[in-house]
Amino acid sequence: MHRPRAAAGLGVLLCALSSGAVPHDAAESGRDAAIRAYVAAWNGSPVELDAALTDDFVDRTMLLPLDTNAFRVQLAAWRQAIPDLAVTVLERATAPEREVLRLRYAGQVADPAQLLPLSGKAFAIEQVEWLTFSEGRIVAREAATNDWTVPAELMFVPPPTAPIEPLAAETLVSFGPGVFIESIAFSPGGRLFVTTGFDGGIVTVDESGEIDPFARLDVGPGGLSMCLVFDESGTLYATANSRNPEVHGVWRFAPDGRGTHLAALPPGSAPNGIALDGHGGVLIADSFGGAIWRVPIAGGPASIWLRHPWLAPRPLLGRFPGANGLQRSAAAVIIASSDRSLVIRVPIAADGSAGTPTILASGLPGDDFAVASDGTLYVTTHPFNTVVRVTPGGERTVVAGPAQGVIGPTAAAFGANGDLYVVTDGGLFRPLPGVQPVATLVRLRLRARAAN
Repeated sequence: MHRPRAAAGLGVLLCALSSGAVPHDAAESGRDAAIRAYVAAWNGSPVELDAALTDDFVDRTMLLPLDTNAFRVQLAAWRQAIPDLAVTVLERATAPEREVLRLRYAGQVADPAQLLPLSGKAFAIEQVEWLTFSEGRIVAREAATNDWTVPAELMFVPPPTAPIEPLAAETLVSFGPGVFIESIAFSPGGRLFVTTGFDGGIVTVDESGEIDPFARLDVGPGGLSMCLVFDESGTLYATANSRNPEVHGVWRFAPDGRGTHLAALPPGSAPNGIALDGHGGVLIADSFGGAIWRVPIAGGPASIWLRHPWLAPRPLLGRFPGANGLQRSAAAVIIASSDRSLVIRVPIAADGSAGTPTILASGLPGDDFAVASDGTLYVTTHPFNTVVRVTPGGERTVVAGPAQGVIGPTAAAFGANGDLYVVTDGGLFRPLPGVQPVATLVRLRLRARAAN
């Protein structure tokens, strides 16, 4: 994921500080107070943070937006990774409704493995952050790490070089600008369903490319309709991210689109990939919590099915989700842990519990994937604009990229005709220069190579 470089100087109202706190007095403005509380929270004193953030605060520094609860989880993760973390404001620029801060994050890492592929215990970066304000409180946060001061490998692990054998492709549908397509699934009857993200929608797409609404969840600001899975009867299960606990979690939909909130997940969790476990439960990837949750189909609260460090995003500069795509393959589930660039296999025991995780592939930052009957994976790499085929023997081949209209691929599924259908965000998350970011549905013909 590319982040723009920080400017050498921020322009207006520069405020070089060395104490790590924004100075204030009795006449302190609402913005000054909010910034002081924000910096104090990073420095281990979050008591005034609630007053500094609006109720609909959204942190857009990661692929999945964070609400206030999830943001606090991130703060705690940083403090755990770097117990003596010190955050200092180096520069500050004021603009209408926005403040720009250049911050320095520094400390000693508790576990050097968290800095892989780098080494050592000292950690220091500079980061530019944009804070949007409403009536003196912070309503949104965005950030960019200066890539002159930190190697890109600390941000993500890009896919390794692999042979390219492009498949023949055609774009079937182009969605409206600003649409974020997150998931794709075929019903047992062959209907194609996708989630439309920010508006909480689930729609169907027919053979002619006609888009029809199926259901819509009131996910609210920063929320997303996420991932889909069908059972054999045609019942649809879906995950949703929302700060509203009555929406956040897992939903079940009848064939006519009537929805039931099957279970909530805790505040600060990020429901993402979803699969049926074959033992009367639904498994849900938690992209922030380093866990897979289980919800009984018959009803009941969510419980932890598996918690493992491989499933969590790196607590330092990771910008991607941890556990992301989730698919069942025979008596196992396969998980793409995006920020750690791992594909993980977890066997399902005879009693439905989780077995010991093993790594199927490393150095592969997958978003989601489709699993062929022989175990071959077709992994969508989202901001890296590729679909990578991984055979059971570990052989990797890039089978699609921007030349085939695959820009920002988020998920894939097999159609009844044997072709692979891929949904993309069109580059909404990581735009390609000169390309209008429009989400698409692309069909890859698995039996036909692209013309050279």
